[in-house]
Amino acid sequence: MKERDITTRIMHWLRARHKMTGAFEIKITHGKSLPFSALAPHQADALRIANNGVFCHKIADMGYFNPFDAFCLVSVPAFVVVMFYKRGQKEFFMIPIKNWISEELECKRKSLTPERAAVIGIRCEL
Repeated sequence: MKERDITTRIMHWLRARHKMTGAFEIKITHGKSLPFSALAPHQADALRIANNGVFCHKIADMGYFNPFDAFCLVSVPAFVVVMFYKRGQKEFFMIPIKNWISEELECKRKSLTPERAAVIGIRCEL
C-alpha cells in the first residue's frame, strides 16, 4: 500500500463522513513510527497558514480537467492524516497541525508512534 492508494480511500472517507472544509496532508508508514521529517517544512507551513490565516493556491494547468484554477482556504481546520499501515488496516489518525507541531517540538523522539497519535489526534476508521 502506497500513499496514493490510501489517499484515494481517505478522500472517499472525507466525502462520505467528514463533510467539512479543511486542509489535509496524508502520510502512511509501514514501520512502527512516522518520522516527523515526513512532513516537509513547506507542507507544515501551508497547513499552518490554512489553519490560521488565508492560504491561496493556483492549481497547475497540466492538461488535466481541473475543477477550477485556484482556491483560497481561510482559517480552516488543518490536519496531518497518518496511517500506521498493516495488512487490512482501517484505522488512521487526523492530527491537528497545531498538535503535530507541538509534538515535534516537545517530543524527545524524532518520530510519531501510534500511541502518541491516538493521544494528540482523532482516531478514525475507513
